[in-house]
Amino acid sequence: MILRFIVCLFAISLCGCGPSAKQLAEQQAHQTFREAVAALKVCTSGSTYAEFRDKWMALETCYTANQNLLKEDETQMQSLIALARAVDNIWNINNQINADPAAFVSSRHHGDWTDSLNVVEKFASPSQVTFLKTASRDKFPEDYIQTGLTLISNQCDELLK
Repeated sequence: MILRFIVCLFAISLCGCGPSAKQLAEQQAHQTFREAVAALKVCTSGSTYAEFRDKWMALETCYTANQNLLKEDETQMQSLIALARAVDNIWNINNQINADPAAFVSSRHHGDWTDSLNVVEKFASPSQVTFLKTASRDKFPEDYIQTGLTLISNQCDELLK
């Protein structure tokens, strides 16, 4: 009886009844995607702009490369992409303002800036929007960045479920 079982297992393994190459590729894509989401989530707390941008670009690249295998995450990823792009833009422009405030005043970034602020507000809860609208003007960009990072972290949690 045991010998038959072993012979059957051996025969099944020889017949190639294991996961197909396509299934293995899908599993690898999902694993790589989950790792990229987890890495971005880690960067939503206490990271630098460069660290955040690196992990965000890695996730966007991973998703784009495997989009056809990650259809079930498409809606959530579209939201995450919009939000992460907005936070990336706000953080980048804020860094430019801090480096040279006069350059921002004369630059073309005002439309990008406003659009990005609106995206963060779109995903924020009513209480977060109230906070953002009434917060100190001294911390204005940082408040949007921090709120956006919190929202990104929450979306990463949803994708990792």
